[in-house]
Amino acid sequence: MVQIVNDNNVHGVIAENEYCCIKLWADWCEPCKQVSPKYDELSDAVPSNVMLCSLAVDENPDFAEEMNIRSIPTILIFKKGECIERYTGSDCVDKLKTFIQNI
Repeated sequence: MVQIVNDNNVHGVIAENEYCCIKLWADWCEPCKQVSPKYDELSDAVPSNVMLCSLAVDENPDFAEEMNIRSIPTILIFKKGECIERYTGSDCVDKLKTFIQNI
């Protein structure tokens, strides 16, 4: 299951999980709409040490600004609190899936 995060709790969720993947998206973004079902499906197959999260950039601009998000959809991958990967565009879930398989 994908956990919805926001500006208030995102740092805590990142800190609590060995791997935390955060999809940044917006309702008006067509590529985001294409990526979302694939991201949701992936949540059923991730190992227990990987948390998948979702953050709407329009409602949560602080985190998006902090992470210098200039294009969506973007998936950020954190390991032990540090951002180690960033995937942007309509193929970001495919790249994430490959990354997770190699953990």
